[in-house]
Amino acid sequence: MKKLSLKILCVTFLISFVGVNSQTKHSELRNIIRLNEKTGLISAIYNADIYVEGISPEIKVKNYLSNNYKLFGMKKDISDLTITNVRENLSTKHVVLKHFYEGIEVINSSIVISLNKENKISMVVSNYHPISKLEIYPTIERNNAESKVKMLFQFNNSHNDLVTKSTLRIFVDENENSYLI
Repeated sequence: MKKLSLKILCVTFLISFVGVNSQTKHSELRNIIRLNEKTGLISAIYNADIYVEGISPEIKVKNYLSNNYKLFGMKKDISDLTITNVRENLSTKHVVLKHFYEGIEVINSSIVISLNKENKISMVVSNYHPISKLEIYPTIERNNAESKVKMLFQFNNSHNDLVTKSTLRIFVDENENSYLI
């Protein structure tokens, strides 16, 4: 019952939010919405027919997200998203945006927005993980961390190159807790 009321609340919010937003027009109520059960945020919009201002797919996507950032739990300026790929086939363009927090990649946190041949948004798939506060400064030096990993896993010489390619990233677990790894 709680999940159903949350879905109804979110759909009502979406309809009312879009109703006052003149730049993003959701036509009729054809949109099918899927919610993230833990956060209550939208994880997907299917069968959409959303007109957005812009001269390119990238600009349209940025305009859409800037106008609808609350639905996905993002910052208003969407500065933590970077377009990493634009794929095109015969009838659809897919724009992939990767999530970065303070310049550090958030693992498995991205958004894919598809535009149809009329350059309207037809689908939004989001596994964006909002991060409100996370200490991003490591407490030990990189060399010290790498040597601890080598000792822990007892790498032999042929695998030492794997450890020296370390990069800071953010991991969000199933309970939406964020960790610097």
